[in-house]
Amino acid sequence: MTEEKKKQEEQEQERQEQKQEEQTKKENGKPSEKKRKKDEKKQLKEEIETLNDQLLRNQAELQNFKRRMNEERIRERKFANAELVKSLLPVLDNFEIAL
Repeated sequence: MTEEKKKQEEQEQERQEQKQEEQTKKENGKPSEKKRKKDEKKQLKEEIETLNDQLLRNQAELQNFKRRMNEERIRERKFANAELVKSLLPVLDNFEIAL
């Protein structure tokens, strides 16, 4: 069965459900249990999509944070060594003068 045919069947089924829902609503004056469950299912699917999106964004943010921390750590080590060399220069100069 092709995707287009499946889509058409789903649309037809949805139209039939809507007609049935309208009939039930006319008779009872309120939505049917089936409609209520369908709406609830739709709402839960939307919530799942939202939560999955948040999860992906938080994971990306965590990866970026880890990467930035690693880069900062590397920079700190690099400059810490520079400070050490600067502090040793006068001592080396004194050794050179002494020789």
